[in-house]
Amino acid sequence: SSRTQCTAVVPAGPIGQMPLRVITPAGSSLPGSFTVLPLITAISPAAGPAAGGMVVTITGVGFSTTAGATAVQFGSVAATAVGCSSSTTCTAESPPGTGAVDVTVTIGGLVSPVSPVATFTWPLPQQVIRAVAVFIEKLAQQRPTVLMFDDLHWADSASLALLERLLALPDRAALLIGLLYRPDRSH
Repeated sequence: SSRTQCTAVVPAGPIGQMPLRVITPAGSSLPGSFTVLPLITAISPAAGPAAGGMVVTITGVGFSTTAGATAVQFGSVAATAVGCSSSTTCTAESPPGTGAVDVTVTIGGLVSPVSPVATFTWPLPQQVIRAVAVFIEKLAQQRPTVLMFDDLHWADSASLALLERLLALPDRAALLIGLLYRPDRSH
């Protein structure tokens, strides 16, 4: 696309180090290489119980069907019962947890990039949502309080449950809540 930059499409194939050489009418570059990483394109379901044990289907490219060759992480915690039926589909059991984490796959030391389509959410226990709402209500009763929620288009179910609880607070709390989202973005 210019004298110093060009764009190329990586053909489908294995993950790992691949040779690279640019050939032009003026000659060719020195040999180089680039790394093709595994990639997650979807997970389903994207949420599960806090106790874990949810079988999650992971769709993408570059997975290995060899037993034990593909590892799945939910944040920093390893999934159990990982199995890949093809280079594009794996299943794994979610570990226990709370909140939202990135799901990644590792094959031969190569880790998939973090992606909004690979976020898994465990719901916050209702007592945590209730405690946060009570804290904010007491704070807003003592002094005017402003809360801003940005990027609601990416909000998980726990964040939405907390927001719903905050919006239902009585009028006796001096609380202003700002909500920001971009309707053209979603996960």
